[in-house]
Amino acid sequence: MTAESTNLINQLRATLGKMEVALGAIDEAIVWTDESGSIQWCSTSFDLLVGRTHLEILGARLFDLLPIEHEGQGLLPEQHPLVRALKGPDKAHGTYESSRGASRSILEITAAGVQLSEQFKTVVLAIHDVTERKQTEKEIQRLNEQLEQRVMERTAQLQVTNKKLEEEILEHKRNKEQLLDHQRKLRAMTSQLSMIEQREQQRIAAELHDGIAQTWALSKIELEILAKQLSSSEDSALIKQVSDRIGDEIEELRSLVYQLSPTFLNKLGFEAAMEWLAEQTELKYEIVCQLQKDQKPKSLDEDTSMVLFQSVRELLSNAVHHGQASLVKIILWGEDSRIGIRVEDDGVGFDASKVVSLPSIEGGFGLFSIRERVKALGGTVEIKSAPKRGTLVTILAPLKSKKGSHRNR
Repeated sequence: MTAESTNLINQLRATLGKMEVALGAIDEAIVWTDESGSIQWCSTSFDLLVGRTHLEILGARLFDLLPIEHEGQGLLPEQHPLVRALKGPDKAHGTYESSRGASRSILEITAAGVQLSEQFKTVVLAIHDVTERKQTEKEIQRLNEQLEQRVMERTAQLQVTNKKLEEEILEHKRNKEQLLDHQRKLRAMTSQLSMIEQREQQRIAAELHDGIAQTWALSKIELEILAKQLSSSEDSALIKQVSDRIGDEIEELRSLVYQLSPTFLNKLGFEAAMEWLAEQTELKYEIVCQLQKDQKPKSLDEDTSMVLFQSVRELLSNAVHHGQASLVKIILWGEDSRIGIRVEDDGVGFDASKVVSLPSIEGGFGLFSIRERVKALGGTVEIKSAPKRGTLVTILAPLKSKKGSHRNR
């Protein structure tokens, strides 16, 4: 052997040594066999994989050192990746199981045939232990299946909950519709009661005016005639005293008639009726009742005038009896096609939210009735009040109500 040949051999050995070190540093086990499966060379990783020393491995058959299965079944010789690599031009690749005692591994094997010469062909196999990865994938799959199961169960629960919620919403809608229907009926009854009350007051006022008031007025005239005919001054004075008392009663009766049915609403107009109402409130209750109004015309029909007059009268009565007010202001104004009325007092006030939504035994029927009667005209009522803060009620109503709208409700 020449020095040059020796040098090349040494260089080849050095190169193979470096390659062996490099291949031993990777996880994949590299095996080089001949056509019969006899191992010619292997990396350190293959030593660890089969649990044998390097000397025990070299020359041994790969089939004996690393028996493999596929899906739990033994492989036929022609199915082994080594044989497949020898027969075909392409690489043979697959995933296999290998058992060594109680240990079971999952291996990915890639085998490639290498034609070194016309007479000699070898096979290089790259073997990667993917047991841990496959176990992790299996665990991930198990967790995914658990998660899917939980999602399905939770979805089923949500569907049941959603169905119950839909039923509750539907029931709530039905209850709300029933409540709205009751409120509509209550408004209609309130409007009807208001009209019945108004007609009954007109009837009673007419009977008082045409009956008792006329009788008393005639009696007063007859007493005055009789007093002039008597010669005794004492008798005349007594008759005059009785006549004066009858006159006072006639005035009281006229005031009662006006309160029951203020016929002068049509004769004098709504604003004049408000002036009379303010004066009567001051005289009757001994409080200050101020009336402020603008100069704009306020044309109202009979029903609207009556409802607004009764509403203001009710508010004045509330201010005196419930609010214990000493000062009440009535403000009238016109805006566009509406009339505005504001009644403000300095009384004790109340919690408005408790008495204006629906009638109650605490005294809210009057305010509720006012709101519903004005609403039947196509108007609105806003009530602001708080304990010890007085009360402010604002009424807005159309100057000309829709014909028959509140009668037909």
